[in-house]
Amino acid sequence: MRILLADPLGAVGHRAFNDKLAEVCSRFADVTYAADAQSLDSLNKQTKLNLLKLPHWSWLKLGKAFARLHQIRKLTAIQHHLQRHTYDRVIFLAYETVSFAAAWNRNRACTLIHHNNLDELCRCPIRRHLFSGFSSPMQHFVFCDEFADMLRMKYGFSSQVIPHPYYHSSTDPPVDTKTLAPPYRIYAPSRSGYKEHGPQLLELAHNFETIHVTLRGEHNGHGERFLMKTQFDDYHAQMQQADAIFCGGRYHYRVSGVAYEALALGKPVFLWDGPFANSLRRQFPSMVHTIQNVPQIAGIMPILSVKPTDQSRFLTNHHDQQLELLFRKLFQSGSPMVPATQKTDQRQPTKAAS
Repeated sequence: MRILLADPLGAVGHRAFNDKLAEVCSRFADVTYAADAQSLDSLNKQTKLNLLKLPHWSWLKLGKAFARLHQIRKLTAIQHHLQRHTYDRVIFLAYETVSFAAAWNRNRACTLIHHNNLDELCRCPIRRHLFSGFSSPMQHFVFCDEFADMLRMKYGFSSQVIPHPYYHSSTDPPVDTKTLAPPYRIYAPSRSGYKEHGPQLLELAHNFETIHVTLRGEHNGHGERFLMKTQFDDYHAQMQQADAIFCGGRYHYRVSGVAYEALALGKPVFLWDGPFANSLRRQFPSMVHTIQNVPQIAGIMPILSVKPTDQSRFLTNHHDQQLELLFRKLFQSGSPMVPATQKTDQRQPTKAAS
């Protein structure tokens, strides 16, 4: 089986996910990975992949219009490649909705993995109109049942729910149900939504002696019960040391990689109320807590406890072996999704796509 994994977006925040997906697919397929040079350089060198370098413009900071033109150029390069080579599956690890609608041949089958695309549809009628054309033979992969329900009810699209893999987990096995003792250490590692939650977290630390807050913010600062930095070089150590994780972004129809990492480490997670948070809360009720405002955290921390069954269920359901089993079942059906004018079995070295 031959799979093309395409990453025209090249988002730094997706690299760990893309790396894991490439490694999983390489276990049962001959995988070609298409991305720009920086994204290719970030891949795990131990994973056996064929690399296809996509064009890159160095002047992308000129605005959204040029960024979308750049996406169109990459998508055109991918389609030129597909005219010469056959793949059983073409999977887009990420994409930008407007440029994809403009450049991709709607009759060419592919799989779209949705990160923040569905969230953007809620805010933009133009994107909603363009997305409504992403019907069969396009296949949709989402991370939650709630996302699949939204696609079915609003667009009439069927979709496949896949488990979002985790990248780090605790070296200790899940223990008996544990309660926390003060002072409670809360870590907010993302700047997403900082203007909303940042001042409230600092106020929380100021008002409650039992709460210590470490957060990523717009400047460096510290006090008796808080530490704020623009960047944490010891991100994973902070995750391990924290008693609970606060995800500050408003995640409706998108997911938080930080939340998945926290759950893998057995850490309770605070999320704003919404479809993503409710999905996790339904599956792992002792570990996920939805809030309407930051002060609610002060009331939850003293009674918070983590059940080992929730953590064990998360580690099992989101292990990359589950993703591999699902992909094998979905992809090894025997019928190619992508026809080509000429079939070739030649493995492609790293080169620039034309």
